[in-house]
Amino acid sequence: MVWQVTFAPDKTHVMVVSRSPAASQAVEGQLQFEGEQLSLQEHIKILVVTIDRELRYDTHITSVARQTSQRVSALRRVAGSLDPRGNLTLY
Repeated sequence: MVWQVTFAPDKTHVMVVSRSPAASQAVEGQLQFEGEQLSLQEHIKILVVTIDRELRYDTHITSVARQTSQRVSALRRVAGSLDPRGNLTLY
């Protein structure tokens, strides 16, 4: 069976899942894909969820909280110029 899938080396990420810093150092500089050196990432984004090498979601939660804060601030700025029905629709 042939998969007929192409991969882009520049979009390929490597992350060592371990709490030990020595684990990352053991493979750094040794991984290649289609002739290109792959660099290790501290965190990667898979289907909108960001996880780090210790399988924690701290980076993801921080990012979502920041985006939510920005959107709520934008809604607050607009809310003052709307009539009551517009505010009800907004919230």
